This record gives sequence, structure tokens and C-alpha cells, in this order.
Amino acid sequence: MIGQLNHKHRDVTVVGAGIAGLLAAHRLDGQGFKVTLLEARDRAGGLISTAQTPYGISEAAAHSFLATAPVQQLCAELHVPLVAVNPGGRARFVLRNGRARRFPLSIGETAGVFRRAIFARATASDLTMEDWALRHLGPAARDYLISPFLLGIHAASPDEISVEAAFPALKPAAGQTLAGSVLWRRGQKK
Repeated sequence: MIGQLNHKHRDVTVVGAGIAGLLAAHRLDGQGFKVTLLEARDRAGGLISTAQTPYGISEAAAHSFLATAPVQQLCAELHVPLVAVNPGGRARFVLRNGRARRFPLSIGETAGVFRRAIFARATASDLTMEDWALRHLGPAARDYLISPFLLGIHAASPDEISVEAAFPALKPAAGQTLAGSVLWRRGQKK
């Protein structure tokens, strides 16, 4: 947050009407602040949007969330109904080279992912998901698996989020491989 709230003045400006900005504005309004919400675009929602494509609907960012007790309470407060995920709508596709594909990597790219996961050792510089994906999975996996996944879950690109923030369990210790780290953790759970 930039600046500080002046509890005597009770006026606040929130910049950006994405999910975080809308939630901040709602909470501040609930605390009695006069809120001005600024948004550069012609609509609220930030990265979240749905587009109709020749292949069906396409979500630009997260389209679902876990309905925890605080989320359910907020939705009730806002009179926003929670709709369960359609169990019949399990098909997920990634657009690559103009084609919708269930698994967007070629056989060679998939083999490269496994090779990297088995042999590439982590370094202390694997800080962002970008660094992590390039080292442990390769550029194709970063572009067509990790990036769409992060945009859908965290509304962030791989260079905008750390491994610790997105998936801390996937960060191998320095000198360890991704496959070795995953197998070691599985062994620890048993």
C-alpha cells in the first residue's frame, strides 16, 4: 500500500478496480471511509474476463476459487451467489499456434521437460516462477503450461511471482533436482 490511512480525514482513493482494488474499496467503505475508486479501463475486474471464442469460452484469468468460510461470508455480504463448478465442464485447453490443445507440448518438448526435471539442479537464484520453470521444465513448459496456469490461479505471469508465493512445495533445495525433491517429499509423507 502506498501512503497511510488518515483516520481523521476519512477520505481514501483506491487505484485500480481489479479484484484487490474492489475488495479494498469494499472493506474501507465498510469502515466508514469515503472511497474514490479509480480505474483506467472502461470496466472493473482487472485481468478477470470471459471471452467467447470459436472454441468456446475462454477465461483470461482465474475463473474459480476455493469457497472457504471467509469467501462464503464475503459473497453473502455482497449478495453474490456462489455457483458450483460444472462437473461436466472438465475440458481444459491451451491455445497454441491457433489450435486449442488439451496438452500443448510436443512429444520432444515433453521428453525435454522430463529430462530437465530429472537432471537440472536448483540454484539459489531460482527465485521467480520464470527462473524455476526455465531451469526445471524448459521454455515450452513455461509458455504453454506454467504461464496459463499462473494467470488462471494467481493472475500473474511467471516473472511476477516467486516460487515461494505460488508453489513453495515445488522449490527444490539448491543442488537438488525437481524430480528428486518431489520423490523425497513423497517418501517423507509415507
